[in-house]
Amino acid sequence: GVKVHLLSHHSGNIKKTLKKYRIELLFDSITNLGRSTSKVDYIQEPLSIFIDDSFSERLEVSQKLGIYTFDTNSIESLIDWRI
Repeated sequence: GVKVHLLSHHSGNIKKTLKKYRIELLFDSITNLGRSTSKVDYIQEPLSIFIDDSFSERLEVSQKLGIYTFDTNSIESLIDWRI
Protein backbone atom coordinates (compact mmCIF):
# COMPACT_ATOMS: atom_id res chain seq x y z
CA GLY A 1 0.00 0.00 0.00
CA VAL A 2 3.02 2.33 -0.10
CA LYS A 3 3.43 4.45 -3.23
CA VAL A 4 6.91 4.65 -4.74
CA HIS A 5 7.81 7.59 -6.98
CA LEU A 6 11.04 7.76 -8.95
CA LEU A 7 12.73 11.14 -9.38
CA SER A 8 15.78 10.74 -11.59
CA HIS A 9 18.53 12.70 -13.31
CA HIS A 10 19.04 9.82 -15.76
CA SER A 11 20.69 11.00 -18.97
CA GLY A 12 19.36 8.25 -21.24
CA ASN A 13 15.92 6.78 -21.86
CA ILE A 14 14.75 6.12 -18.30
CA LYS A 15 11.91 3.79 -19.25
CA LYS A 16 14.20 1.70 -21.44
CA THR A 17 16.77 1.43 -18.63
CA LEU A 18 14.16 0.43 -16.05
CA LYS A 19 12.78 -2.19 -18.42
CA LYS A 20 16.30 -3.54 -19.04
CA TYR A 21 16.70 -4.17 -15.30
CA ARG A 22 13.09 -5.39 -15.00
CA ILE A 23 12.11 -2.82 -12.38
CA GLU A 24 9.79 -0.60 -14.41
CA LEU A 25 6.71 -1.91 -12.54
CA LEU A 26 8.18 -1.01 -9.14
CA PHE A 27 7.23 2.67 -9.43
CA ASP A 28 3.84 4.39 -9.28
CA SER A 29 5.29 7.36 -11.18
CA ILE A 30 8.52 8.15 -13.01
CA THR A 31 9.82 11.70 -13.40
CA ASN A 32 13.04 12.29 -15.31
CA LEU A 33 14.46 15.68 -14.31
CA GLY A 34 17.10 17.82 -15.94
CA ARG A 35 20.54 17.93 -14.34
CA SER A 36 19.97 21.40 -12.89
CA THR A 37 16.53 20.58 -11.48
CA SER A 38 16.25 19.96 -7.75
CA LYS A 39 14.36 16.87 -6.60
CA VAL A 40 13.10 18.69 -3.51
CA ASP A 41 10.75 20.72 -5.73
CA TYR A 42 8.92 17.55 -6.81
CA ILE A 43 8.20 15.99 -3.42
CA GLN A 44 4.53 16.57 -2.65
CA GLU A 45 3.63 14.26 0.23
CA PRO A 46 4.52 15.59 3.72
CA LEU A 47 4.80 12.05 5.13
CA SER A 48 7.35 10.93 2.54
CA ILE A 49 10.78 9.44 2.93
CA PHE A 50 13.54 10.18 0.45
CA ILE A 51 16.05 7.55 -0.69
CA ASP A 52 18.97 8.76 -2.81
CA ASP A 53 22.67 8.13 -3.33
CA SER A 54 23.51 11.85 -3.34
CA PHE A 55 24.39 13.30 0.06
CA SER A 56 23.79 16.87 -1.13
CA GLU A 57 20.28 16.03 -2.36
CA ARG A 58 19.44 14.17 0.86
CA LEU A 59 20.69 17.13 2.89
CA GLU A 60 18.63 19.62 0.84
CA VAL A 61 15.46 17.51 1.17
CA SER A 62 15.98 17.03 4.89
CA GLN A 63 16.60 20.73 5.54
CA LYS A 64 13.83 22.11 3.33
CA LEU A 65 11.09 19.54 3.96
CA GLY A 66 12.03 18.04 7.33
CA ILE A 67 11.43 14.48 6.12
CA TYR A 68 13.58 11.42 6.75
CA THR A 69 16.24 10.66 4.17
CA PHE A 70 18.19 7.47 3.56
CA ASP A 71 21.18 6.47 1.45
CA THR A 72 20.52 3.67 -1.03
CA ASN A 73 22.68 1.31 1.02
CA SER A 74 20.33 1.79 4.00
CA ILE A 75 17.20 0.40 2.35
CA GLU A 76 17.47 -2.83 4.35
CA SER A 77 16.71 -0.88 7.51
CA LEU A 78 13.29 0.05 6.10
CA ILE A 79 12.17 -3.54 5.48
CA ASP A 80 10.01 -5.32 8.02
CA TRP A 81 11.64 -8.76 7.86
CA ARG A 82 8.83 -10.31 9.96
CA ILE A 83 6.57 -10.48 6.91
